[in-house]
Amino acid sequence: MSTLWRNTMKTLFIAVKYQRFVFDVEYTYIPMIPGKSSGPQEDCYPDEPEEVTLISVALVGYQSNLMDIISESVLTEIEEIICARHQPGELE
Repeated sequence: MSTLWRNTMKTLFIAVKYQRFVFDVEYTYIPMIPGKSSGPQEDCYPDEPEEVTLISVALVGYQSNLMDIISESVLTEIEEIICARHQPGELE
């Protein structure tokens, strides 16, 4: 694990509306790390994409983690909503 990666990871909480439900979501977020594509080839490296890791997903007002019973497709959509909110001007 690189120092840059470790220093940019954040554990965050957010309310996410999905269809008629609102979830309290705890997650880690690592922003995209731009690569380097100029200069000597040995100094170049690709972009590292942003990464969201869901820790818990619960209905607002409840503490039960629902990640084991929510479908993978819904969890993926929640991750996509979170990524969209991390675009410039949205969260930070």
